[in-house]
Amino acid sequence: MRVHVRVIQREPEKEAGHPTSAELPLDRTLYAGSAVAMAPARDWEQVAALEGTINGSYGVRSAVDLSGATHVVVEGEEFEVVAVERRSRFDWVLRARRRP
Repeated sequence: MRVHVRVIQREPEKEAGHPTSAELPLDRTLYAGSAVAMAPARDWEQVAALEGTINGSYGVRSAVDLSGATHVVVEGEEFEVVAVERRSRFDWVLRARRRP
């Protein structure tokens, strides 16, 4: 199933190398566009989904390096990225869970 995603790299704002008291995050959009929502196929993915460790996997085709992704917004709902896998030069899989 195709979904619209925004892949984000989020870092807390820092002053002189130290987090600010407000610790406001700085969002950097790495990718925005379509992705494929994937069902868990491997045994460990199914177990992780049942345990709530991951909520979904999203296949993205992008020339941009997504290895620094920290969050993904899927159809307006934000998830925390727990793993990023590069399958080929342009194909990425993001494993995500609901934010705590």
